[in-house]
Amino acid sequence: MGINTYPVAKYYINFGQWLAGQKSFEAYIASFDGRMPRNYRLAYYLKTRTTAGDKIYIWGTQPDVYVMADRLPIGPWVVSFHVKDLQTYQETMEWLEADPPKYVVMMADEDKFEALEQWVEVKYIAVKPIGEARIYRRIGE
Repeated sequence: MGINTYPVAKYYINFGQWLAGQKSFEAYIASFDGRMPRNYRLAYYLKTRTTAGDKIYIWGTQPDVYVMADRLPIGPWVVSFHVKDLQTYQETMEWLEADPPKYVVMMADEDKFEALEQWVEVKYIAVKPIGEARIYRRIGE
């Protein structure tokens, strides 16, 4: 049985370039995933406009935003493919109705969830786009 190696040199070089000021933080994080600069901006926006007890909901596949914003999601299905794969659209809407989040984020490149879109249209107001993310704040907040 042999030992497998993982090519990590590029990660150390990338980190070193950022540390040495040869690469911006945005370029550094984008090297891992092109969506990361947007996700950092989105998380910062949500964290600075909510309190620790406020919940958010993201219709998309960016669970890292919950962690970076230090905010909890509504219900157990934190990414859209959970809802799609498990066919839990109705249950998701029940969770949202029972405990409406302060902010809902809809990713423009995500599959349609008609019931969610209609619900957001009635109960939320569009406040800011960040990249492909459309941010909505609950009316009355």
